[in-house]
Amino acid sequence: MNMRPLWIASWLAGCAGSLALAGCLAAGPIEQDRTNRATANPSVHEVDHDTHWLIIGGGSRPTSNQFSLESNFLYYQRLLDQTDLPSVLRHFLFADGGTDQRDLQYRLDEDQLSEQDRMRLTLAQIMGQTNEILNRYRANQVPDLAGPASREQIHGWFDEKADQLQSGDRVFIYFTGHGIGGTDDDKHNTTMQLWDSNSAYRMYELADQFDKLPADVQIIMLMVQCHSGGFAHIIFNDGKPANGLAEQTRIGFFATIPERLAAGCSPSVDEANFQEYSSYFWAGLFGENRIGQPVQTPDFNGDGRVSLAEAHAHVLLTSRTIDIPITTSDALLRQYSTIQGDDVLGEDTDYSLIRDHAEPHQAAVLDGLSDMLELTGSDRIAQAQRKAQAIEQQREDLAEQRDELRQSHNRHRRRIANSLLHTWPELRNAWHPVLPELLETDGPEMIQTIESHRAYDRLLETRQRISEISHERHQLEVDWVMHQRFIYTAKSVLKAINLPEVADEQIVEHYHRIIDAENAVLAF
Repeated sequence: MNMRPLWIASWLAGCAGSLALAGCLAAGPIEQDRTNRATANPSVHEVDHDTHWLIIGGGSRPTSNQFSLESNFLYYQRLLDQTDLPSVLRHFLFADGGTDQRDLQYRLDEDQLSEQDRMRLTLAQIMGQTNEILNRYRANQVPDLAGPASREQIHGWFDEKADQLQSGDRVFIYFTGHGIGGTDDDKHNTTMQLWDSNSAYRMYELADQFDKLPADVQIIMLMVQCHSGGFAHIIFNDGKPANGLAEQTRIGFFATIPERLAAGCSPSVDEANFQEYSSYFWAGLFGENRIGQPVQTPDFNGDGRVSLAEAHAHVLLTSRTIDIPITTSDALLRQYSTIQGDDVLGEDTDYSLIRDHAEPHQAAVLDGLSDMLELTGSDRIAQAQRKAQAIEQQREDLAEQRDELRQSHNRHRRRIANSLLHTWPELRNAWHPVLPELLETDGPEMIQTIESHRAYDRLLETRQRISEISHERHQLEVDWVMHQRFIYTAKSVLKAINLPEVADEQIVEHYHRIIDAENAVLAF
């Protein structure tokens, strides 16, 4: 392991770019603006301030508190343990807070099952009663918890920090858990799900907590739940664009856009297979993945450090998941800028011009995805959109095949189930009191009845084909997502170029503040 010490208390302002429409779209002149702003905000100096960490995780109940969430939590605790961060600055809240309650769900692999359990699984598959049959429960094993992931604990932490934080301090909030979509009134008012009753904690509520802190305290968020991108609107007062931008510098990195589910949240105990946003983000920052393997440093601007924005770009390039990750600067641009109109750059802008005005990490994403997706020439946004549409059609065609196969599978399953019920009618109810005795005495004969049925081979063939199609559809969705990442990044660059043309100076200045903060570096 080649891990360098992390100076958590030292945040360095990164080299960020003011994406201005310069010289009637002449390529390249934004470099001077970058230099001017770097001079105004020196990028290499130690900052004598504290960063206070609030780490929240887990599901709202045992059935939604998967092993992967605990693993995410433990992974990040291991990373923090390799730093000099004082324990007093860390605050861990997870699930039920570390009681003896069996609050964590994990799943057995089929090769771990006893012969008796395998028999039960086969019968459950035929009877259509497999829901969570491989899942087991235990108490979570997260150490050093301050309490449960509850509304009361979060509000209490903010109340305490309101009196402790000094001018220039920073707050880092990491949430690894579940989320649900926004409301009818605001699609961005999404949630992070907390433990137990009244668990839906909405973006508006977190914005209220931020207001408790001094205006000159910087806030950084990393959120990986489904619909997490809704929290990007926390840059606005009360989380509402109509109320204008908050005075605090608030930045965040989110697994996906407000409308979509996110990858992750598995009861599987195979950590090597976990694929979710924060795993790639932390690997980019710390230089190793969650199983200790080294990761190529995503130092896209060549300054010898990895910024938060570069870690985010690392996710965009390397994670093959269903996520479309976004940042707070993306949210600001989509609220205040445009690519529609005669006086601004649009989707048909030549790719070379888009790339010339991109930040180094954005250029790396655009070039890397171009290579991956075989996008060439000047009209790459249009190419990506056409390819994405073709992928959607392929997924729809496969969905029709899958649905037909599912109907066939259920017909075969019901025929076999009826044969079983003719001899063992008690199987109709999985709670029947005589079933344990019947399985003990007649279990092998039940399995023989299933496997000798003339529909059994067709059942297995159909089940295998359904699995293959599901895998194909998932891979196509990932391909579609990679195209969306390219389109989203390219549009962000265009909107940044156009921003000074369509927004007032205060908004442009706030955008630069957010960009500077997103390009901050945790100095290793």
